[in-house]
Amino acid sequence: MKKYQLDKHRLPYFVEHLKKQGIVFAPHKKGERSYSFDKVEDPNLVVMDYNRTLNSIKKYFLPPREQLLSFSKAKNSFQKSSFDNNKKIFLGVHSYDMKAVLKLDYNFTQGNPEKNYLQHRQNSSFIGVSFIPDEFHFSQSVG
Repeated sequence: MKKYQLDKHRLPYFVEHLKKQGIVFAPHKKGERSYSFDKVEDPNLVVMDYNRTLNSIKKYFLPPREQLLSFSKAKNSFQKSSFDNNKKIFLGVHSYDMKAVLKLDYNFTQGNPEKNYLQHRQNSSFIGVSFIPDEFHFSQSVG
């Protein structure tokens, strides 16, 4: 694992560079003290110094709702839904979120691999960020 440091004022330029490589998801402010991973439209809205996000990044690999098949009664047939295979880059991931993704990787690749999860997961890259836990943080409970 390589470690690099990026000056805060160069972050928008770095995000623009990443956007040329694929779809970038990063933390955005959602209220006074809330943050959420969203697709980056404006690099100036990306926040790296956040405590925690409202939702984990696992929602991009295990969506709460998704169409897997389409049925046609008239033709008595079905069609599998297609998956987005674009390169996805997750910027500003905390170590506990990355640990959660690694646990999902293990669970969905052992024995009978879960193809839907693996299709969502392929072409995904992660760029982590260090953080200072506050008194409400749960990062110690995930190892």
